[in-house]
Amino acid sequence: GDNAWFADGIVSELISALSYVKALNVTDAQTTKDFKRYQGTLPNYAKEMRIRYFVEGDVRKFGDNIKVTSRLLDIETGDHLWQDSMKGTMENIFDFQEEVALKVVDGLKVHLAADEKKKLTERGTENAEAYELFLKADEYFDRVTKEGFQLAIQLYSEAIKLDPGYANAFVSKAGALAELYRGYIRNPELLKEGMLVVTEALRLKSDLWNAYGALANILQLQGRIDEAEHAAKTYLQNAPESFRSHAGLSYFYKNTGQDLKALPYSEQAVKLNPQDLTSLWNIVIGYHGAEQSAKVRHWSEVAIPLLQRHLKLFPDDENKRVHYAALLHFARRDDEALSATLSFDNLKDGGALYNAACLQNELGCYDAGIKTFRKAMEAGYRNIYILKKFLTDQETGIGKLQGTPEHEEVRELVEKIEVAAEAAKEAKVNG
Repeated sequence: GDNAWFADGIVSELISALSYVKALNVTDAQTTKDFKRYQGTLPNYAKEMRIRYFVEGDVRKFGDNIKVTSRLLDIETGDHLWQDSMKGTMENIFDFQEEVALKVVDGLKVHLAADEKKKLTERGTENAEAYELFLKADEYFDRVTKEGFQLAIQLYSEAIKLDPGYANAFVSKAGALAELYRGYIRNPELLKEGMLVVTEALRLKSDLWNAYGALANILQLQGRIDEAEHAAKTYLQNAPESFRSHAGLSYFYKNTGQDLKALPYSEQAVKLNPQDLTSLWNIVIGYHGAEQSAKVRHWSEVAIPLLQRHLKLFPDDENKRVHYAALLHFARRDDEALSATLSFDNLKDGGALYNAACLQNELGCYDAGIKTFRKAMEAGYRNIYILKKFLTDQETGIGKLQGTPEHEEVRELVEKIEVAAEAAKEAKVNG
């Protein structure tokens, strides 16, 4: 319903808390979202996903009132290890989450170390309204679009106003500012604000290690490469059990043109979380750049069924639609890939359009690729480094068209965008 995002956010927070318990292998939040739309039986789904224990429940919100029902199931035996129902207001949501998390651990007979119990019961905020805004912001962030990042930043900011000590909201806002700059609005003020925000997060909570992931992104975009690498490594060294810390270092290497160095970290992220579609994609792209065709094909075949399932549930995910078509190509299923590109006319986000243009060029459809590339720029895509690469790349760009009127026309468009971006940057410096 209208509050589905709220329930998803509650589940994500519960999963995040349980992931600190070393004795548990906890699935990711996206898998739980997928299950809601699964048409088969729970035992079949659990078998497919290799899940032994399943926390089943429902979160209903009526204005400020909420009702949480939950139960812990042993899929193998069919037993209900416990079940409970709680009613209250938004002010009680943190108590509910803590109680469910502790009951899961107790039901599984897991002994908690002192640090694990502290993490399990830790609260990012005591302000229920700020927490609700944070959950809604996360939902927008996950769309990976210009509008999504802008709305997320707005909501994180509102959450911070309600609770100036909400360190997680500061980190997430910094991450959204960096991604908005990376792909869409090349205004250095975004990075300046991001640095202030992430610095405040670490002042509030010095051991909030995922803050170093956001810090690495900002430093890299500011051209402070050595500092960025150090920040990404700090995240990994202090949170080695998190697939996100491995994916973060991979992201740094990928964004600095070190694709081969990125690969082991993407592979470790997938080992820790086999459902991590972004890291799977980065593995394929990394081996593609290294011209290791056998591994490209292997990892593409691994990823394709996961993308198929994801798109059945989320057909409006533009980035994953493009990734799926590209994976078909990498798996040497070009007829299917070409068929999948027919839906690209409906793409709206600049980042998705850019990736679609690259695929169309790789398939030899240069007219379509140039048309889609133009649409990406019209949609506000402003990653200058990537746009310039499109002009010279022999496979995914239009490097093979150099010397033609088509290439010259696109080059002029990219130069105009670059000049405008430099002028805006200069104006900010002088202002």
